[in-house]
Amino acid sequence: MGKRLEKFQEISELAGQLKLNPANRCKLLLSNYLKRARTRLPFLPVVRLRIAFTFDGRPVTVVIRSNEVDYRLLAGVFARREYEVPVAKPLRILDLGANIGTASVFFHAMHPEAEIVAVEALPGNLPILRENFAVSGIPGRVIGAAISDRPGTATFYLGEADCSSVVRQPWMTGEAIKVECITVPEIMRQANWDGIDFLKVDVEGAEKAVFANCGGWIGKVGALIAELHDGYTIEDFEGDTQGQFACARTFEYGDLKGVVAVRKAVVAQ
Repeated sequence: MGKRLEKFQEISELAGQLKLNPANRCKLLLSNYLKRARTRLPFLPVVRLRIAFTFDGRPVTVVIRSNEVDYRLLAGVFARREYEVPVAKPLRILDLGANIGTASVFFHAMHPEAEIVAVEALPGNLPILRENFAVSGIPGRVIGAAISDRPGTATFYLGEADCSSVVRQPWMTGEAIKVECITVPEIMRQANWDGIDFLKVDVEGAEKAVFANCGGWIGKVGALIAELHDGYTIEDFEGDTQGQFACARTFEYGDLKGVVAVRKAVVAQ
């Protein structure tokens, strides 16, 4: 009973932070209740719920699922504002590891003029990601692939809905699928971009390989936010990106660490 009460208080606090009306508050609570119900009645389907609220004076709708993960994405992105963009008026935003699109919805709410490309490898996340793009009218595209430093296919190890990766972690289920890989230069070619104003990287360990071989494109990125995993440090990031970025801030939420950085040439302007 204690854990249930703790969960209820956590979700109620989030509802208060987002200033949800009674109907949307009930939907948020329902998302967790249905998840618990499925542990006893596994035949129950996962339900999609549209959570609507006002954020910085703008109407926002985010589609989430009745699971243990999606409401936490709402908390991180909208309540804690983890993906605040450190540059003014970005017009090209690349969301690597987009999951269900919560961050893309946030970027669109803050910068409605920006074109957003969202890249996500987990097939189960893609329908919700595409629905979030459609519901919010986000200009851009969704790419179903894993980000890599080379094209081809890769083994994608499965964990929770927000914790799957081409890098195997000890807490993953042991299940794996094959996914197509795409590189940042290929994404830019498809989008007809000559640069990226803001890059978000949340790829559960694959960032090491991406940044280790980024010399051909990292100079075209204006600013970025990246989660760092598996011992990949700020110093590693600075070395791989050839000292081109000034670290605006680092962040840490529990075991999660990351960096927010702006290219030095942009800072100097």
